Amino acid sequence: MLEFSAKLSYNLLESEASQQTFLIYACMGQDALISDLVRYCISLGLLQGIDVVREARDRVHKLVARLKELSLLSESFSSRCVTMQSLIRDAALLIASQKMPVFALTKEKLEKWQDKDKLGSYSTISLQHSDVTDIINEFYEGIDSFIVRIFHLDNKDPHLRIPEGIFTGMEELRVLTLTDIHLSPLPSSIKCLTKLRILCLERCTLGKKLSYLGELKELRVLNLSGSNIERLPNQLSQLAKLQIFDITNFFKLKEIPPDVLLSLTSLEGLYVGNNPIQWNDAE
Repeated sequence: MLEFSAKLSYNLLESEASQQTFLIYACMGQDALISDLVRYCISLGLLQGIDVVREARDRVHKLVARLKELSLLSESFSSRCVTMQSLIRDAALLIASQKMPVFALTKEKLEKWQDKDKLGSYSTISLQHSDVTDIINEFYEGIDSFIVRIFHLDNKDPHLRIPEGIFTGMEELRVLTLTDIHLSPLPSSIKCLTKLRILCLERCTLGKKLSYLGELKELRVLNLSGSNIERLPNQLSQLAKLQIFDITNFFKLKEIPPDVLLSLTSLEGLYVGNNPIQWNDAE
């Protein structure tokens, strides 16, 4: 009954932006941050005519309020989040699968890729709090290209290592979110993601070789919060379109090269909380 009600409420949404925001939030998880939703909306171009962070934030909060009015979203444990109930999320993912092919998995262990031949045809692949350790190496094998625009992997196994060539064929990817994953070294195939607009490597184990990040010229949002970096690479100065840069909870970060920040001429939001940063003017 709740799923049927969710579909009716979805049809009452007045604008395409409201509908897309609802579907995107379903792909993000049950209690995702509103700030992350803002970042998605900016990077995916869901807010027509708005690309300034402050204006986008105001617009998204209005969209969230409307979704609450229709009981598609509700209050969460924190004012920074909203909740989407499981049955509503199931309904949203069903609607999303009809409009944009979605592969979503939550809190499960995946022992083999179902319909492996269809993986390349999904626009969104969301694997949240799931275990894909045993089969991650098979993910891209035999697939020449993907149409996926959003790829989200939050693995339950902190020792999961991402294969070197995993991003091969993902040229259309716009959003990449990897959480609690071992990325040392960073796969070189990430440089294939020339259209990427959001890169979130939250609480990931990252090595020193991060120069590939400088080749992601279309990035609008870079979130490295909670990762174990001691020094940011100079190549980040090449990200001229970057609007939001999040390096909160970098407990090992000792230095930000000044030239990096000076080169980020489009930057609107810099988040640096909980960092023992030393500013080095000698760079």
